[in-house]
Order: sequence, then C-alpha cells, then structure tokens
Amino acid sequence: MADTAYYDILQSALPDSVFVERLVHGISWTAAVLSDGSVGVAMHTPGEMVPRMFGSLIGLPLNQAGQAMLSWNMEEASEAFAAVNAFYNNPTCGFLKPEAKTLDGIDLNDRTV
Repeated sequence: MADTAYYDILQSALPDSVFVERLVHGISWTAAVLSDGSVGVAMHTPGEMVPRMFGSLIGLPLNQAGQAMLSWNMEEASEAFAAVNAFYNNPTCGFLKPEAKTLDGIDLNDRTV
C-alpha cells in the first residue's frame, strides 16, 4: 500500500467552491486554469494505459479533481497536479508566505513540510 500522507495534506484544503475551468497540454507541462483565475502547471507525464478516474477534470470542483493526483492514469494525474498547484500558487489560499525563506518550511495541519 502506498503512503499517501502528503497527498492527503494537499487534498484536505482543496475547496468545493472552485472548479477546474481549463486544461492545456504541452509537450513537457500541463497547465490548469481554475474558476477563480488561478493558474498552475505540473510536469506532463504521457500515458493513458489505465482508465481515468474521471471522464474529464474540466468542470469538477477542485476538491474532487484533486483526488486524481493518485490516478494511475498519468495524463489525468498530471492534470490534477496542475489544478492543485493552481490553488496553492494563489496567495489567497493562505499557503504562500512571501516573507518566508527557503528553509523555513510550511506548517500544514501541524506538519512542517
């Protein structure tokens, strides 16, 4: 069984009020645009060898789309990571600390990462 603790931490803060609006697939990167205007990217990992968890992440609430980070369908997992990155790249999520230094870490649910 895979340890999903880090994914669970990321998943736990994802809202149901923000939706995946658009996905753009590049050669090396996948980008996601959320309904609040946030944009994120993730490494594009080609591979549709197993069925997708969801037909499409477009239109799904972010907390549901984020579940696909654990998909064994690599295309879908790349899309999910881009969408999750879009959320965490937005200063309003409370995750970013502009004054932080590289070695400070971030405290999520009493865990420093």
